[in-house]
Amino acid sequence: IWLIIFVFIPSILVWIFNWRYLIKYKKTLIFITLGAVVWGLIFDLVLCVWQGAWFYTNHLNFTFLGLPLEEYLIMLFLPQQVASWFLLMRKHYGKI
Repeated sequence: IWLIIFVFIPSILVWIFNWRYLIKYKKTLIFITLGAVVWGLIFDLVLCVWQGAWFYTNHLNFTFLGLPLEEYLIMLFLPQQVASWFLLMRKHYGKI
């Protein structure tokens, strides 16, 4: 539920109302998302899960390589959401 309320719904609303502007930055959003996924996988898998620094609770009962599905969804959607917000702030307020 946390992902739906704080990640998916805001992302969908941002894209519904601003898709014409955000689509101009498609390459930027893809680059940021891929970078976040690579960094997240390295950090979460190698440094935390495999080294035993912490563990994840699994609410959806699906894991891959020791990470729950929720963690992969966060790695995919949260970076594009934050990048979209910054691009929109740049549009409305000028360079940040």
